[in-house]
Order: sequence, then C-alpha cells, then structure tokens
Amino acid sequence: MHNQEQAKPSLKIFLIVYLVIVLLLLQRMPPISDISWMLNNDDAMRLVQVRDFMAGQGWFDLTQYRLGLEGGSSMHWSRLIDLPIAALIWIFAIFLPIASAETATMIVWPLALAGVVLWVMQRAIVSFGGKSAEIFGVIFMVLAISVSKKFEPGSLDHHNVQLVMVAVTLMAMMSANRGMKVGVIAGLSSAFGLTIGLEVLLFVATVSLFVALKWVWVGKPAQRETTGFSLAFGVGLLMAMLIIQPDFSGSAFRCDALGFDLVLPAVIGALGLSMIARISGDAPFIWRVLWVLVLGVVVLLSARFFAPACLSNPFDPLYPDVARQWLGRISEAQTLLHSVKSDGKNFGLLFVPLVVVIYTIILARDKTKTAQAVMLGMVIAAAYAMTLYQIRGLYFMLMLCALPISAILGMLYARYKISESLRAGVFVIVVLLISIPDMWSAVYLSIKRLTQPPTQMTNTVDLNNKGRLSGCFSPDATKVLAGLPAGMVIAGTDLGAGFMNVTPHRVLGANFHRGQDGILAGLQFAWADLTAAEGMLREWRADYVVFCQNDWLPMRISYNNPPGIWPHLYHNDIPGFLSRISENPDDMLQVFAFTQKEEQ
Repeated sequence: MHNQEQAKPSLKIFLIVYLVIVLLLLQRMPPISDISWMLNNDDAMRLVQVRDFMAGQGWFDLTQYRLGLEGGSSMHWSRLIDLPIAALIWIFAIFLPIASAETATMIVWPLALAGVVLWVMQRAIVSFGGKSAEIFGVIFMVLAISVSKKFEPGSLDHHNVQLVMVAVTLMAMMSANRGMKVGVIAGLSSAFGLTIGLEVLLFVATVSLFVALKWVWVGKPAQRETTGFSLAFGVGLLMAMLIIQPDFSGSAFRCDALGFDLVLPAVIGALGLSMIARISGDAPFIWRVLWVLVLGVVVLLSARFFAPACLSNPFDPLYPDVARQWLGRISEAQTLLHSVKSDGKNFGLLFVPLVVVIYTIILARDKTKTAQAVMLGMVIAAAYAMTLYQIRGLYFMLMLCALPISAILGMLYARYKISESLRAGVFVIVVLLISIPDMWSAVYLSIKRLTQPPTQMTNTVDLNNKGRLSGCFSPDATKVLAGLPAGMVIAGTDLGAGFMNVTPHRVLGANFHRGQDGILAGLQFAWADLTAAEGMLREWRADYVVFCQNDWLPMRISYNNPPGIWPHLYHNDIPGFLSRISENPDDMLQVFAFTQKEEQ
C-alpha cells in the first residue's frame, strides 16, 4: 500500500509531459491561415453549428438549414459542447477579429482539453498503480492522445470532451477512498458523457454493471458508493433532459443520441439500484442477487417498451442505397478487421487489448487492487468489442489500456530495482514492447512487405484515396466559390461540410447520417443520365455544381457509371446546362453554374 504522500501525482511530471504533448500537437498543425480549411467533417460541422448558435439560432433548434433538401436536416449534436466553444470565441472576439477569434478557439480548446485529460488520467494512474506506474502511464497517455487525433488544433467535435468524462469516471473508480463522493463523481461524469454522445454508451453500461455486481458481491461496504453513483447518474440524466430537451420528431433516427426513449430505462435502472442498495445493504447475498436480477428484468422490459428501436442497429433507418454506398465507406464506421486489411496500421489493436486484459487478471490478485482491476478488465473488454464492430472505439480503448499497462510495468520495474537482475530488466522491456500497438503493427507490416509481391502492394487506380481532396481545400482553391452569391451547391458528400464552413452556400449532402435524404439525392444524381440530372437540378433549384478532381466519389463513379454527369466533368465534357465559373480549367476544384432553372 502507498501512503498519502507517496500517492500524490507529480506536478513536475505533468508539466513536462503536457509541454511535450502541446509541442507534438502544434507540430502537426497546418498553417494558421489554413486551419479552417483543414478541418474534418465533424469539426467543420461543429464550427458551423456554433456559428449558427452565436447568430441567434435557438438552443433547442438543431436543424442545419444549409444541409440537404428544402427545410434542412435535423441534427443530433448536443448544445452542451457548442456553449463553451461559443464562449471562447466571444471572449477572443473582444480583442480579435471574429475569424481570428475562431482560429484561436480552434487551437486553445483542444489543447486545454488535452491538459485536462492528462491531469485526470495521471491521478487515476497513480491511484491504481502507485508512484512506480506514473511515468509509464503518462508516457502511454502521450501515445493515446497522439493516436486519437482528438486533441489536435481544430478538434472541435465532442469526442475529446467524452474522453475527458471517461477519464474522470476512471479517476473516481480508481480511488482508494471509496464512498459516496467517489460514486457521485463517477455517476455525474458518466451521465454528462452520455448526454453529449452515445459513443460512451457501452462504457457507461459496463461501469454501471460493475457497480451493481460489486454491491451484490460486497454488500454493505459498497452501499454508499453504489447509492452515490446510481443516484447521481439517474438525476444527472434527468437534469440533462431538462436542459437539452431533445427533439426527434424531424428524423427517422431514434437512438443515435440521448433522448427520452433511452433515458427512461436508464433512470429506472439507476434510481432502482440506488433504492435497493439503500434499503437492502444488510440483506443476505442471495437476496442481493435476486434484487439485482429483478431490477435487470425491469430495465430490459422498460427498454423493450419505451425504446424498442434502440435494441437493434441504430443505423437501421438508413435507406438501403445510403447504407450500401455511403455508410460502407465512412472510415470510423468500419470494423477493426476491415481497417487492418486495408492498410495494416491498426494490426496491433487486435492483440494489445487481449494482452492488457491478462494484465488486469494478474493485477486482480493484489487484494488492494482487485475491484479496480476487475472493472478495468470489464471496460477494456467492452471497448475491444466496440472497436471490433466500429474502429471509432479505439479512441477510448487506448486510454483505458494506459491504467493496467502502467500498473504492470510499474510493478515489474519496482521488482527490477530491488533485484537488479538482467533477466528482470529484459522482461520489463519485453512487456513494454508488447504493450505498444505500433510495435505489433510494425512487425506485421515488415513481414507483409517481405512476403508479398510488390505488384500486390500497389493500386493501379487510387480509388481508396478517400476524402483527401488534395488541392481542393485551401483559401485559393475555394475563393471563387466563396465569392459567389449564396446558393444551393451540388457536390460530393466529402466536400459538403467543408463548403458549409468556408462559404455561405447550402449543400445537398455531407457525411452525416441525419442528412440521408440529401445523400440519397446525391447518389441518384450521380447515377442519372444527363437529361435526368438536369431535371434534378431544376427540381432542387440548384445554383452550382462543384467538382473536385481528387474527390473520391466522382472518381469512383467515373469508372463505375460512365453515363453519369461526374464522368463528363472529369473528362472535361461540360453539359450544355452548365457553364464554367472557375477561371482556370486546370484547377483541381471546378465550379459550374446551372443555367436552366426554369422549365422551357
């Protein structure tokens, strides 16, 4: 056991490591003048949503009126993220032009969150693994923050805040001082993380299950912690519903964000657990088991009654063509195995989580760490399952792995310092290397290069160059489009959010499932012959057609669907109903005006 003095995290280590992280992230930053043009889809749309909010769009109105067909698209992103970003922009705008204030916010916001997540995780690492684990843990956090790319300048989307909330929950659950306070902190952070996005649903559900099982196993000693967690979680969700008041009436999707359908079963479970833990703390083990089983059945029945759609794939409401042609190429929706087959860079993620689960089993043998190690094993297994299903889970999994990895390395290093044995030192190095996903990936890719013929390592047609859009997103490339009167733009979905961000125009489609009507319309436009395409432009009252020669979708269709409009533009065969606006026909981004809006 470590005493209180030994368990204090080092401020010096924090400052040094945070400085390294900041320098690393700043080194990746594009030129300040280009940062708005280099945002990914989610970050660009977040900035658009924040601007709309600052311009007077209502707190409860999440419609993107410049996305999709007439009437816009109902979005599901939480205003709880818009608010602090808008506040920072307002503060910087006091002494900077608004564009510079936005840029300053795009730099300060993610870097500040990187400091918060490091500070919180350092405390969790020391609480669980002791001082000997600290240096290993913060170094692994550098890797986790770097790989996640969620704290780089320009990262405005909600995933970085969710990582902070997961870290706060871990810090509370790793604390040696069990009690009501720990439960309340973990419950509130879980509720807030769930409110801003359902990506943490599996993590929160696993933590909740652990809290319930721990109470069943331990009984009275876990009563205050269990009561604090479940009460704070349930009340936190109810308060969140009052603050955000989600409206799903304008969408076919019911379970892509926290709404009353999901909150009711969660609150029933949370408040039910709080009640039975409060009144049955002294009950025999068998009665605690029965109480939790009954509560589980009630929660499942309430989910079946109030949220039946949420018991299936949340993307089931997608139109078949959209699911097949669009969702299948969204990178964060890919499975881990698909990602590994694609480029092999994530090969290590197939094995490191399994190794780390073994670490938790070893650490659980220490009675002072048993409960925390079991919880970590559960949440890492859940995160691994999520990552196998969708690669977006890796952001959370890497951070979760920092705790067992640092604890096991700290324990082994402490033994090495005592014995000063060469074998013990080598073992520390081996465990360190097999705990780093990139080491596995490097070995895999090296073997692949040695065993695979060169002709199989290359593509004759670069159809997998998705979303890079090289040469089409910069101030110079978009200045023609940005200078045109606001109108309706028809372009590939990979361009949509960026155009909304840097121009005043409305776009038909962008990479957001809530805008599936516009995505489907864009696919139908791509498949149509020239006569049908002209009719669609007239029906949509389109103003501009924009083509990027490095845009993945038109490039792909130019090979797969020769009669469509995009192949004509790709081969510089301009239909009569379009007129070129771009000054140079060799520019990567070509802008055309639709010249026949009215029926003849």
